[in-house]
Amino acid sequence: MTKTCLPHDDAAPSARRRALDDARAALRYDYTRFSGIAMLPGVPTWAEPGVAWLAEVAERLVEVAVNATAVDGELSRMHPDHPDHHTFRELFQAAGQGGARAAFELLVEIVEGSDEGTERATSLADFDALFVTLPLPAAAATVRDDRAFARLRVAGPNPMTLRHEPAPPDAIDDATFGRALAALGAPPMSLAEAGRGRRLYACDYRSLGALAAGTWAGGRKELPAPYVLFATVTESRELLPTVILLDAGRAVTAADGAAWTVAKSLANVADGTVHQAVVHLAHTHLVLEPMAIALHRQLGAAHPVHQLLAPHFEGTFFINDAAEARLAAPGGGVDRLLAPPIATSRAVAVDAVQQWDFAASMLERNLRDRGVDDAGALPDFPYRDDARLIHGALRDWVEAYLRLWYADDAAVAGDEELVAWLAELGAPDGGRLQGVPHGVGLAGLVELVTHVVFTASAHHAAVNFPQGAAMVHAPAFPLSAYAPDRVATTGEDAWLETLPPLGLAQLQGALGHLLGGVRHTRLGEYPVPPLGHFVQDARTAAPLAALATRLEAIERTIHARNTARVPYPYLLPSLIPMSTNI
Repeated sequence: MTKTCLPHDDAAPSARRRALDDARAALRYDYTRFSGIAMLPGVPTWAEPGVAWLAEVAERLVEVAVNATAVDGELSRMHPDHPDHHTFRELFQAAGQGGARAAFELLVEIVEGSDEGTERATSLADFDALFVTLPLPAAAATVRDDRAFARLRVAGPNPMTLRHEPAPPDAIDDATFGRALAALGAPPMSLAEAGRGRRLYACDYRSLGALAAGTWAGGRKELPAPYVLFATVTESRELLPTVILLDAGRAVTAADGAAWTVAKSLANVADGTVHQAVVHLAHTHLVLEPMAIALHRQLGAAHPVHQLLAPHFEGTFFINDAAEARLAAPGGGVDRLLAPPIATSRAVAVDAVQQWDFAASMLERNLRDRGVDDAGALPDFPYRDDARLIHGALRDWVEAYLRLWYADDAAVAGDEELVAWLAELGAPDGGRLQGVPHGVGLAGLVELVTHVVFTASAHHAAVNFPQGAAMVHAPAFPLSAYAPDRVATTGEDAWLETLPPLGLAQLQGALGHLLGGVRHTRLGEYPVPPLGHFVQDARTAAPLAALATRLEAIERTIHARNTARVPYPYLLPSLIPMSTNI
């Protein structure tokens, strides 16, 4: 491999230019897959997953397949008319007849399910019966818990929607707010007093009301569009859910009994829709792809920024291709599980990419813009607090690394490949990303590269892996509603009618277990030749060792934090992959 160097220091500049010309010819932008979004038309051979990744995925698929077979037996015992969908011995027959590829395809089929059916739960025990060989998730014990519901907004799959709320909608008045606080056992406080003390926060999903709802085998799905008001009125400023304002303008609180349980489920459906289409798919997977394409097209393989970032893009082309072609395709998992039809979910993702702003999405800017950056006002926000630790370590590493090649701002400005990369990221015939700075100095380059590394590794980990804990249990986090708004109806039956049918609940658990369980590679462990792109010469050894020491210290800090809070493991450095590869 060529020694890492900037373009003007390359001993073979002609060969370097020819290699980039070849890369630009081979890697062309396709704007038709997600309409208008920059992707590759397919996966280059060199970007196909390796044996290690396939083995990790296959292990999870086998776990799900074994559980699926056991679930059929358990549900058949509880409900004699339940069909037997899966015979696990077919897996081994397929492997014998068609080899590993045939077995792998059958595993995927088992995970996705061959027939979702219309069988509905008659009690929560039916949902618990979907976990036989897989462990019943802890979320099953907190499906009605108000504090667990609130904590999903700061430590669940979507920590990106909660905002400080200076003025709730007029439909929420002091009487409603006071009734909510009393039902929660919280101290009384007026809305004005709570507002002055920065004690009001909200998740606003009302824009979902403009979207169409999809269908399932039993009829129409329902897509709620609520507004959820939270408050930190206790002395410890614990986040509590107070009022859920539903589509029809009705305000529901914990004083409303079973209606409150239904309303919280409807809020989770809305949050899951935003998470899947916007926070996860659009703001990690789809914005990273054009960054990776432009990297290979404009930065020579020996370029230090190429060397640094390539490991953080490993597997992204492949997993995005699979998501677009299968998971987010008509009839795929997203179509079957989420409330909107797949065309609508894809359109939401496209709009989210087009509205995404590189600078505004940086960690501290995002926290500040949402009014959740102040740990004194909102003490319990595990994503924010742990992300700051990781981001700081990554920033120091990136700065130490880049200073090995760039002495000052002039050196950055004089790097023709770097200038071309940044220009292509936002170009109409390139990456089409908003808010990418063109002329950056050294400090700006450090912030930019840190943001890319953080997004591809830690941030994706924080929005992906909680699916394996929160979203695997449908009553704890349903992804669609299956009955019209029933909050006016009392009793558990109204709630059960809202929750997914058992076949779709099983699919939700299977996909959550798969997507939330494959952790390939580990943050800070850069592969060296011949296994990877990163060139570990004498100059990089010291800053890389400093990064390892820093991550070990962060690991200890987060473990200590987890002894004093509900554990939040998703930003433990040892559990963060290098790239967005699942």
